[in-house]
Amino acid sequence: LDQFEGPLTRYARRMLGDAEAACDVVQHAFLQLCDQQADQFPARPKLWLFAVCRNRILDLWKKAERRRDASNTDPEDIADPRWDPASLAENDDLALWLRELVDQLPESQREVLDLWCHGLGYREIATITDQSEVGVRVAAHRALKRLRANPDVQSILADGEHSLVR
Repeated sequence: LDQFEGPLTRYARRMLGDAEAACDVVQHAFLQLCDQQADQFPARPKLWLFAVCRNRILDLWKKAERRRDASNTDPEDIADPRWDPASLAENDDLALWLRELVDQLPESQREVLDLWCHGLGYREIATITDQSEVGVRVAAHRALKRLRANPDVQSILADGEHSLVR
């Protein structure tokens, strides 16, 4: 719990955009882990916990989609499952701006970057997301290439600055 709760909660928060829902997802994952028999206990609990969290998040997204379809409400009335930089903002303007850029990436690229930022390797991310390692590498490469292609990012990289004036 001490080792994985923080990273799992941050991951779930970014994916859901809701701190309370993220805590519920992480609690669900740890309860699932506690329910494992000794002979079924995962050899790599970190990967297993991230995979359980991801699956629970996907379930919540599907449930929200079904509710939206059933109630036929305006899609803007339902919270965007992506991370909301304003609600989780740090004081660092550059970090906020970069987070906004990352949020504009396709979901698969965004998820790979989020997991990578938690220190997971390509093979581990592939296991969690049920993709091939090559697919994860391609998604990460495309995400980073897209971020580097942004003119403001190019300017910052060229200047070697660590702050952003927009």
